[in-house]
This record gives sequence, C-alpha cells and structure tokens, in this order.
Amino acid sequence: MRKLFFLLTLFIVLTSRVAFGAFMVNGDGTVTDASTMLIWQQQTAGPMTWEAAISYCEDLSLGGHDDWRLPNENELQSLIDYTHYYPAIDTAAFPGTIPSTYWSSTVLINDVSNAWCVIFNYGIVNYSDKSSSYYVRAVRGGQARSLDDLIIVSPTTGLTTTENGETATFSIVLAAKPDPDVTIDISSSDPTEGSVSPASITFTSDNWSTPQTVTITGVDDVLFDGVVAYTVITQPAISSDPIYNGLDPKDVSVINQDNDTVLIELDRFSAVAKGNHITVTWYTLSEIDNAGFNIWRSEAEDGTYTRINPGIIEAKGDASSSAEYSCRDNTAIPGVTYYYKLEDIDTRGVSTFHGPVSAMTHIPVKPPVYYMNYPNWYKYYPYP
Repeated sequence: MRKLFFLLTLFIVLTSRVAFGAFMVNGDGTVTDASTMLIWQQQTAGPMTWEAAISYCEDLSLGGHDDWRLPNENELQSLIDYTHYYPAIDTAAFPGTIPSTYWSSTVLINDVSNAWCVIFNYGIVNYSDKSSSYYVRAVRGGQARSLDDLIIVSPTTGLTTTENGETATFSIVLAAKPDPDVTIDISSSDPTEGSVSPASITFTSDNWSTPQTVTITGVDDVLFDGVVAYTVITQPAISSDPIYNGLDPKDVSVINQDNDTVLIELDRFSAVAKGNHITVTWYTLSEIDNAGFNIWRSEAEDGTYTRINPGIIEAKGDASSSAEYSCRDNTAIPGVTYYYKLEDIDTRGVSTFHGPVSAMTHIPVKPPVYYMNYPNWYKYYPYP
C-alpha cells in the first residue's frame, strides 16, 4: 500500500527538480523513469547506423556515469506515450525528441541483419536493416527494481570485519535527483561486534549521483565467540521530497571474526549417576591462564542454574599438559533429572560455559521380605 502511495505521488507531485508523470528530470542531461527504474539520456543523438548506435551508447559518459547502453525493444517501447503524437512521448521530460525512428538493441531472431526499432510519430514498433541511419537514446538500468531501490546500496552481503580492527565498506547512492535533501541514518545491530562511520549521510541535488562510502569497523572483546553475524541497518530516508521520504534502503549483512585464543581446550564433559549421587567429570587437553572451574546445576535444560561447588575448583593443567577433574553432587534427589554446565574462568575473570550434560539418580528399591504362609509351611510370599 505504501509503494502504491508513492507511485501515485510520482504522478501528481511537481517539484523544482521537475517531475513529469513517472519521469524525474535530474538536471544533468538524464531522466529517471520511476515506473521502470531506468535512467535515460534526455536528448536525442544521431542519426546513425545500428552498429554505430551500439558503440555510441557504450562510449557515452553522461550524468557522472559511463555504463550506458542501447535499450532493448521493450525498454524503448516503454517510453511511448499514446496520449501524445508527433512525437508519441512525454515531451516535457524528453524535449527535442524527433518524431521518427529510434534504434533498439534487439535483433530479429530469424534475420540478424535487422533490428527492432520504435517510430515515435504515433508509437509504432517496426524493424529495419542495421545499415539504416536512425536516432538513438541511451539508457542505463538494472540498478533498481522498486521504489525502495531508488536508494542503491552495494554490496549488501559478503562483508567481513575482524576484532583486530579490520574494516569493510559499502556505498550508498541515489538513482534520481532529490529535492530537497535526503538523509539516511546508519547504525549497527550489535555495537559490541561492529561500528559504522558515518552515522548519517545526506544527499543533495549536487551530490545525489556520487556514491557515499560507509566504513564498518570490527570491535574487539574479551570473549572467545568465534564468527558473529550482525547487520548494518540503513534507516528509512528522511526528506521533504515525497518520493524519497520513508523509502527503506537495503540493510547490509556483515560477519565479525574473533581474535581471541582458546584458553581452555576441553576434551570431555559428562555426568554419571552413581548410587545416591551424581559425579560430574571433565578432562582438559590444555589450559592457558586458567583460574579454575565451577559446576552449575538446573532441573531444566533451559532453566535457572545454581552453582553447586562451594568454592572455585582450582586449575591443574597448563598449556602443554592435560588434566582430569570431578565434582560430586550429593544433594541430587532420586528420580529427578539434573542438567549441569561447566564454567571455566580465565585469569582475566572471563567465563566460558560448556554443556549442559544430564543425569538422574535411581529411586532405591527395597529388597523383598518373605514371610511364612500358614498353613503352607513350604511356600513364601514377599510382603512389602
């Protein structure tokens, strides 16, 4: 519904940028069609042959861009305005259009010596030999496919930062000239993993077609947390321009790589019921800067855990030797399943949790007591 509102707005708003129907005249020799998100050369070139038209468009530098091309048949036909004739085009957006034939890049399937063209007298689609000389209007496109894509963010995936401070960058640019300015606020979904700069960018009628760079910097922490994914959030645009205001650019996906060393390398961690108690056992392959361990217990896997050891279990291993540890839980109630987590604490006071593992002590069964069954002196029955 919001996009429909913006499409309707494009047809009724007239600003100093000059908006004609769905066309936005950018003031730099280009016109943006908000219905197709294609950017057109405003003036006519030619006449010239089809081959020359291909080369002309590829060599064109206009509006700060050099990725121009000859439009295909469908793109060129989208410019036809059947409410006009001689020429059948919106002359407010495309003044000076010749009511004659314009080349498209589409060739005939069954005769590659001919190419499709549009005759802008009454908006007729025809084809002609490539050696003919006709007019040309270049196009650039594929950058946008919806109103939100009037704000182009690139790239939006595949970016990596590190806790060593390595950065990544992406750019934001507008597909059409705004009036007045457009401001986009930028933030990180997880400031503990990555920060962004600048926190806000503004596009004006002068710099709208120049990509602005946003830098993402990885943030260090003291946790061994591996690779963490986070998002750079591009907030909806703020502008008095009714076309741009509220448009929501694409967010950017980033990963932050850890730089912390594994201080305690755990080999095994288990809990085993033995009689009326549970023994928690763990083995380490190596330990660096390890202060010791705690054992935490809960009656639910995702419940609240309580420490069961009265004091920290001191470290016994080191960087080159393994160690074996155990902790006996004497308060376990028979028949109840308990979950245990192992906490290792390094000399910086940073904790890492492992587990949980679970175990249940068995309910003791009373041995049967036999009584003589009178008058059958030879048969005994258990009596609870």
